[in-house]
Parts: sequence; structure tokens; C-alpha cells
Amino acid sequence: MIKLELPYDSRLIPGTAYWLSGLAEKCGVNTKRANTLCFVVETTLEKRVKQPCEGIPVFTITLEEHGDSISVSITDKGLPYVLTGKQREMLQAGLVSSFSFEQLAIDGQRLRFDVEKEPGAEPEPPAAETAEETLQDTDVRCRLTGMDDEDILRAIRVMYSTYGFRYIHQDIYRHDHFRAALQSGKYISILAENAHGQTVGHVALEEHDWFPGIPEVCNLVVKDFARGVGASGILVAATLEAGASKSFEGIYGMPVVHHPISQKLFNKHGFTPCGFFFHVAPSSINGPENDDGNRVDAALCISILNKDKPHALYLPAECEDFVRGVFEKEAAVYEVLPEGESLQPETVLSYRIDTVNTVMEARIDNAGRDLAGNIAAREVPEGFDIAEVVMVYLSMNDPACPAAYRYFRERGFIFAGCLPGSSAGDYLLLQNLRGAPVIREKKVLEPNYQEMLDRLLEMAE
Repeated sequence: MIKLELPYDSRLIPGTAYWLSGLAEKCGVNTKRANTLCFVVETTLEKRVKQPCEGIPVFTITLEEHGDSISVSITDKGLPYVLTGKQREMLQAGLVSSFSFEQLAIDGQRLRFDVEKEPGAEPEPPAAETAEETLQDTDVRCRLTGMDDEDILRAIRVMYSTYGFRYIHQDIYRHDHFRAALQSGKYISILAENAHGQTVGHVALEEHDWFPGIPEVCNLVVKDFARGVGASGILVAATLEAGASKSFEGIYGMPVVHHPISQKLFNKHGFTPCGFFFHVAPSSINGPENDDGNRVDAALCISILNKDKPHALYLPAECEDFVRGVFEKEAAVYEVLPEGESLQPETVLSYRIDTVNTVMEARIDNAGRDLAGNIAAREVPEGFDIAEVVMVYLSMNDPACPAAYRYFRERGFIFAGCLPGSSAGDYLLLQNLRGAPVIREKKVLEPNYQEMLDRLLEMAE
């Protein structure tokens, strides 16, 4: 990560923006996107430098490299602001891959731009094990993937064995990106092998910025020749062991709902269904042949590892029984407290827009007295026409949570469950599906997931 402080001096802006775009290009962003980033950064800084700033008259600018993208963040403690309609139009037009805005209270405000890297030439197919490979033994054990090329290649070959080069996250095929993810500490890769040294499967834990302490179980693949010997279950068990050894608060999964296999797997290992992410992505994400015009749904499930951590919850009456049920199934320590006002008067809100999947997500950690005006200033969700779906993560640890919940419910949002346990807090999930229906017929659900869906849709009526 590169971090610099820039004084409120308009003369420094063009050179800084050009320098950042050059760094982005060196990190793998193509020239056209790098030039666009230069324009976005320059226009943003020029607008902010015209606003008064007292106390700390500097911007903090960071450039950070991620697997398949880079991000540029601009943080300042100047006059509080929201994005203008023209700025939103500019960003929604695809000048950046996604953007997010955070109000940081005493730390000011941060605007972040994400830009995808150049995909590059398709890598050579791994010198993979042949289709005729047969399983030599069923003594399957797991270990962490190492940093060396050979181990990373083993993990890549597992993904290739199932997806070829069609896996949605293309950076997983590139050694340098895979290694950088491992080095970040936010991606834990696990290989499954047997006594003969055959690599039979892979799974990972990925920790996301908004929900630290509860990484997601992802990239679970078992090679065809090893199916039927319980390798998937062994891999999921290994994620629980890795989560405990790394002192994570918990781990969560997003089982697919067009077939029940992943639901069965998470059930077997004690995960508790806790919500749905309706319409998470276009159906085309599964390939052009599967594009039926509807969007893809996913379920959410949680395993809280830190059972002793107390959770102080302020719950809306409508969903209190649902949330209590999740915490009790997880045997987690919690207390439901009466509604009150937020601990600080200002709203603390972050949001991000995924222009690829056309989803807007907002996280509200403190619903201050200015919540309605704060939301209206951003015209959420009406002003973000690019977003087909809006997801709001509402902190249950905020005394004003019930009031904020009512605010969104009155504006057409539905209750979609909860995601508890992160070190940032426990969250209710609310969604605005923009009038699109939830199609029951497309879901193949295990009984506990079916019961959860029925309860959520009943509350939505």
C-alpha cells in the first residue's frame, strides 16, 4: 500500500493524479482505465480543495493493490459532503469498476475508487493431471497452501479441473495475485491431499473489509476423480479448524440455492442459516446459456466460533424472534436491550456500488438523528439507477437500530436476515429488490433453509 498526505493546494493535484494513474498502470491497469482514473481523482480533489478545511488541511490518499484490482482512497476532514448528482452520474457511467463512500465521524470521510486490472493473456492450461487419473487411496487430509510456486500451482489446478478458465474470479489463475492474497493474511488457502500425494480438493477463507473477523468459506472444489469419498466435508471441517487457530470470531458461508449440496454440507458442520442475499447477481454470471433474465439468489449461514463474546442487541419487534433463534442455535452470549438513541448524534454510513453485478450495499453503524436527511442527500436508493438491488447492513448494536429499521421498512425494504459475529458488529440485513419478485420455484432448499425462506417472505408481505 502507498500512502501520502497532500496539502490543500490545487497546484499539486494534476501531478498527483497523473502519478497515481501511472502507478495503477504499473500494477496491471490498462492505459485507458489508468487515464480515466487520473481524471476521476483529479476532478474529485479539485472539488474538495475548494471546500474549507479547519484543523488538518491535508488529504490522505492511498493506493492499494488487490488481487484483480487496485483501489484509490481519498480521506479528508474538510467540510462534510455528499456526492453531487453529476459526480454520481460520472461514477455510475463506468469510469471506475466500483466506488464507496464512508462517513468516519471524528476521522472525517473517505471516498474510494476501485479499478479492475487488465485481464491479460489467458494463461497456459496447467500441465494438469489427465482425465484418466484415478484415486490411489481415500486417506484425505488437509493442510495450508504454501507460498511456493508448486503449492500455488496445485491450488490453481484444482480450480482448473472443474472450471477450466471460466471461474468468475480470474485472478485465482495468476501466481502473483494468488501469492499476494496469501501474503495479505485475508485469504487462507487449504489443500486436500491423500497419502499418495494426490491433490484432491481446495477451499479458502476470505476476510472481507466490511466484516472483519468472520471470513467467508469460498473456492470449495473437489476434483471429479475424488468425489464420493467425503473430501468436501473434510475441507469444510478444515476451515473451522483454521478459523479457530487464527482466532477468528466466526466464519460464514453463502450456499447456492439452485441445488441443495452446499446447504447439506454446511448443515453437517453445524452452520446456522441466518439470511438470504436475494438477487445477488445476474443469472448470466453462470454463463450465457443460463441467462434467463432473472437474478441469482444465495443463502447465508454462520458459525460463531467465539461463543463467550457478549452481544448487546437492539432489535426491532418484527424480527426479534428470528435473530434470537440464530444466536440461540449458535449458543452465543447475547442480551436484547430496549430501544434508545444512538451513542453519537451523527450518522455513520458507508456504501459501495458494484457496477458489474449492479448491486449497491450500504452499512450503517450509527443511525444518528440526521439519518433521514443523510439518506435523502444521497437519494438512496432512488438516485442510484444503476443498482438493481440495494442491500443495507444495519448495526444491531446501535440503540437506534429499531428506528432505522422502521425507516427502511416504510420505504419498501424487506427483512432478509442477519449476519452476526464480526469484530465490526452484528448486522440486520434489509433489501430493496426494486419490485423484482423472489421466485420460489428456482430454489431447491433443505428443510431449515426452506423454513427460513418462508419466514422471511411472510414478513415481507
